[in-house]
Amino acid sequence: MLLKAARWICVISSLLAIAGCDMETLVRNKVPGPLRDLLSSGQPGRPGVKGPAGMVQPPKAAIVQPANNSVFPMGKEVVFRGTAEIPGQPGAKPDLTWTLFKEKGQQGIPLGKALSAKKVLEAGNYRAEFAMTYEGQRVAKSVRFRVVHSVAGRVLTSDGKGLAGTEIILSDLDQKAEVSRTTSGKDGSFSVEIPPEGYFLLEPRQKGFSFNPFQTVVRYQKDAAEAEFAAVKAEIKDIRVTSSPDSDEVLTRLCPDQEACIKFGLESQEKTERVDAFLVRIISHSETLTQLDRVKGATSDTNLAEPGPQALRVKVPIDLHIGVKEVSYRVALKFRDDKGLIFAKQGSESVKLDLPKCMAGFLAEAVAMHQKEDFQGAMRIYGLIADINKKLEDQAPFVPYVEKTHFNRALAYAGMALALPEGDAKRREYLAKALSDLSSVLKVRKKDVQALLLRGTIKQIMGDDESSLEDFSAVLNVDPKSAVALENRAGALIRTKKKTNLSQAVDDLTEAIALEPTAKGLRKTRSETLRLLAKSQDEGEAAKISASEVQLRPIDKNLALEKYLRK
Repeated sequence: MLLKAARWICVISSLLAIAGCDMETLVRNKVPGPLRDLLSSGQPGRPGVKGPAGMVQPPKAAIVQPANNSVFPMGKEVVFRGTAEIPGQPGAKPDLTWTLFKEKGQQGIPLGKALSAKKVLEAGNYRAEFAMTYEGQRVAKSVRFRVVHSVAGRVLTSDGKGLAGTEIILSDLDQKAEVSRTTSGKDGSFSVEIPPEGYFLLEPRQKGFSFNPFQTVVRYQKDAAEAEFAAVKAEIKDIRVTSSPDSDEVLTRLCPDQEACIKFGLESQEKTERVDAFLVRIISHSETLTQLDRVKGATSDTNLAEPGPQALRVKVPIDLHIGVKEVSYRVALKFRDDKGLIFAKQGSESVKLDLPKCMAGFLAEAVAMHQKEDFQGAMRIYGLIADINKKLEDQAPFVPYVEKTHFNRALAYAGMALALPEGDAKRREYLAKALSDLSSVLKVRKKDVQALLLRGTIKQIMGDDESSLEDFSAVLNVDPKSAVALENRAGALIRTKKKTNLSQAVDDLTEAIALEPTAKGLRKTRSETLRLLAKSQDEGEAAKISASEVQLRPIDKNLALEKYLRK
């Protein structure tokens, strides 16, 4: 039967080709019924419409939304829309189904039985399938998409309109790795993918524009407020730190109180009235800005009224909240134009501040000046170290630098004092400051022999022999063989003019001679003290005596300051 039908088809097709007849008319009028079914649809009972060549048009289905590989924010509705068509049968009603598959191998979840559906989804990878079935014939289409954690926001111009085409970059807090990025839409809105845990930096970028803020710290939060950036038609570029306006060598390290120059380029449609410079650092998931000081008395190198290269001279403040570890900063510039609009930009290169290295460098510089007897220069740097230390939250790691600073500054004060006449008021002021610094050392190192010895000697110079005895005794408790302490204590005992102290003075001088047999003057001083003691035998123990008969070595001659300098 099939063989005969095939022969009939071949014959009829040949006749039609020769005669140029309409195949559909001929089949309907001349071909037997069984053959007519085969020629019209190929399968009895299956719906369809012939195309231009007489071929059957199958049902059509398509997914309009979501687009393949699209990304959606978690917590927002994902809209699913499809189209379905039975060619030639506009009234046909096929069965429609949307099915959602999460990750690989999971069983599908029904979404609906219409052309569209909606659903709020958790984060993950999905595949959506849209299928239509009509009289046994099924057509299915699928699309893949992702639902992610995200941060939403807007970029707005000064007139409140959205700014399209702004790149939004999400990076780690160190700005060493980019996490994700997106671009703002026509209305300035954006949604950028963010990991569910941790803190990140969000930064807008678009050529010809600067922003306020120039970046912000964000983390994923459900129902969080939108991030918002104000865009200003002005471009800041090529921010770099150099040692001076004439230098092009970029500085990668800074120290407190250091002067530097910030070079940059500026292109703005409006007149810019003010610029401030900052060191930017992230601490405890929060951005901190430390404003850099302007160099006092320096002529400004900036000309904000003119576009092009600019330079700003600054000084690093001393109140930086840093510790013993090296800290990285970035330099940022913040501008205000004559309309009151604020815009800012951060440099791309980091600058490091290593406080222990800075402190060591300061100390070495001060010691070099001290050795050249440039006491004023050394004092300025000693004071700088002490001031920085006062600002530190944790001073423990910097105790060695500060202890040496106080000790050396005491030496400098003593040196400045001894260079003045005895009646000069500044002399006593400097000696008092030296005592204060030595006391600061002894608060940390209670048994510091040199500090005790120097403090006792300075007290003697100031005429406070009674108090000096405590320091010399403390030295001898630590170092019983200190000939200098023995000699100085003997001198202090004699100058108290108390008979009761003469015996102890003789003992101290005897021990000092035993330790330094060649020391000049010690034997003579002991002899004179012994004669004074014998002369006062008839006096009571509490009697006051005249010590003028004992020739004591001048106190400041025992103060060889240069040998005590700490490096």
